[in-house]
Amino acid sequence: MSITEKHRQTSIVSVKNDIPEMVKPLDEGVADQLGDIEPSISAYGLRLFPCEAVLDDGSVESRVYVVEARGYLAEWGVWPWQDLGKRWIPAERIRSVRSSPLRLAAQFANELNAAGESGMGYCIFSVELRDGRRIFFLMGNAVDFPSWPKDVCPDDVVSVRAHDRHPDYAPGADYAWCPIRSAR
Repeated sequence: MSITEKHRQTSIVSVKNDIPEMVKPLDEGVADQLGDIEPSISAYGLRLFPCEAVLDDGSVESRVYVVEARGYLAEWGVWPWQDLGKRWIPAERIRSVRSSPLRLAAQFANELNAAGESGMGYCIFSVELRDGRRIFFLMGNAVDFPSWPKDVCPDDVVSVRAHDRHPDYAPGADYAWCPIRSAR
């Protein structure tokens, strides 16, 4: 049984009131790098740091949310390793972070988050591009990582519209969560 499978079986009740030992703080240098990243703020006030992370094996994950563990648990209700729909990267695997080049700009993510859910557990929205095109997305409640078409980059976005309905939506991209223990 893998570590992830073992932790998925952990009782939710046993971790509700405390942070599990497996949730670690970021190394000091990585925590300093995180301080250079502009977070987005979820509808419930959780600071989300959409990062590109270099891991201990040299691989690069371009879509990682680094979040404070207690806030993550308060917002999502279970740890990411307990949710089959989420991926998890342990903090001790991260060697460096920077703002993800694939993230929606914080100002736009914050605008969408402030508008709240479009329905229970999902957000629909559109982004307007510099060239006048509009792309429609249907995602869960984390909106920083849309699945960008090949000819579009996040810097092309000039505005967003929350709850903008359309019959043809692009999905959100795959991403991972990294809840961290506060160093304080």
